[in-house]
Amino acid sequence: MRVLVLLLCWWASSAWASTIPLIPPPNIVLTGTGYVTTGAVTLSEVATATEMRAAVGAGAATIAATMTVGEGAAAVALAALRATPAIATATSLAYLAQLGIQKCLDGTWCTSKRSPAAGDTGFNGWGWNYGYNTSATGGNIANGVAASPGAACSAMLAADAYLAGQKAKFAGMKATGNGTSYECHYTNDGGDNFYAGTSQASSCVDGYVVSGSACVPDPAGPTVGASDADWNKGLTYPLPAAVASDMAAAKVPIPVKLTPSTTPVNVNLSDPYVDPVTGKRYRDVATVTPNSDGKTATLTTAKQEVDANGNPATDPATGNGKAPEKQDDQCSGHETRMGCIEQGEIPDGPDLKEQQVNVKVTPDSGWGADTAPCPSDLTASIHGMPISWSLKPVCDGADMFRPVIIACAWLGAALIVIGVGRKGEE
Repeated sequence: MRVLVLLLCWWASSAWASTIPLIPPPNIVLTGTGYVTTGAVTLSEVATATEMRAAVGAGAATIAATMTVGEGAAAVALAALRATPAIATATSLAYLAQLGIQKCLDGTWCTSKRSPAAGDTGFNGWGWNYGYNTSATGGNIANGVAASPGAACSAMLAADAYLAGQKAKFAGMKATGNGTSYECHYTNDGGDNFYAGTSQASSCVDGYVVSGSACVPDPAGPTVGASDADWNKGLTYPLPAAVASDMAAAKVPIPVKLTPSTTPVNVNLSDPYVDPVTGKRYRDVATVTPNSDGKTATLTTAKQEVDANGNPATDPATGNGKAPEKQDDQCSGHETRMGCIEQGEIPDGPDLKEQQVNVKVTPDSGWGADTAPCPSDLTASIHGMPISWSLKPVCDGADMFRPVIIACAWLGAALIVIGVGRKGEE
């Protein structure tokens, strides 16, 4: 009994509310991993205002939402650009240039040939000044320029006559100030420590040119094919919204994040009508409340008592509008439920063609012979004693009941024919 009550409660509550899908804006679809674009959409660096919808009965509820570039968009866009250079726009080319990637003369992707010191600690394209002693006792300073702080420390050790006399070895370096200078540390087997400095020069190393306040690979210089490492640099930064918009317009499925407003939306499902039992005027209404998953909403149906103008009736006790009442019609707002779907018309089929076929019927031998030989008696031996069992009584019984069985079969067939005929007459 308790189970029955629970089932009835569940059925009643399911008629009151249900979960419905949210429909994304145009050119966006929901996939197994989330929302992606299928065509042109406009994205901005801040959340873009848009709208989602929810089908309610024959109408729809409009829900305010925001849209941003989704997680994984950079990987999708870079893979598409790498595979199809022809879809690159001026915006995406500028974005790739920041990654050091450019379009080669043959239409493929390449990067400017970088300095051999590009992987050194502190390398930034600028030269690094260093000084060294030309005298074994110190003094007579000469100057040089290296491609990186580490290269400057190594060049200083190799050229400095005083450090050579002290049999110094490189022990490490560290950035000082704002990173435009480094301190080189040397030591020897006797435990002596020596320090020297290197600072950023005002010119770029070979193969690099000044661009703003930085040194970048010379676009007009030698190039090499863009490597996986070059493309992977873009994965560490968010994809610019302008690039995402261009890729969406090129039919690249860019992931986007849709966030619907959680404010409930009310929808009228019918015109005002009069309850024939109570004489009160009602209107069927629905409330759509987006869920936290951003993909579905809770649909609640009810009937709202209204006045002669179709506005919510006032509760005399409170002076406020009366609260909606539970909907008696379980199909209101749920017209797609199996029990609520209207039956369609059966389409007319093609005309049946008539074809005459000659059929030859060869009667069989009827019900067989009236008599047949009875099987021989069954014999066996038990403890050396022979016994036998005659089948004649069985055969005699079969012969006796044979006409009755045939008569019953004929009677059953006749009743079937009569019953079918009557059913067709109703």
